[in-house]
Amino acid sequence: MLWLDIPTIGDASESALIKFFQPLEDIKTTRDRFPVIKNKEDREVRLLFSSVNKFAFSINKYQTENSDLCLFTKGAPEKVWKMCTHILIDGKPVKKD
Repeated sequence: MLWLDIPTIGDASESALIKFFQPLEDIKTTRDRFPVIKNKEDREVRLLFSSVNKFAFSINKYQTENSDLCLFTKGAPEKVWKMCTHILIDGKPVKKD
């Protein structure tokens, strides 16, 4: 099966991200390595994309020297930009002004 033939569930941008990434690493392998965390009610901590919010996010296990978690988001640039307090310049966080 060609990677373009991989069935996807979700909106067009989610499907495009999966199909872009699949040749680099199997999406299931990636999802198993960085699972979405669950809350006390055993529900995944994520907000699905909607036309009202215009963004989506999930909080995943992702080990770095500073944290065990990472918030991944996608959406309309103006919505995501408003949520940001810092940007990376040469790999270093710089306060957005």
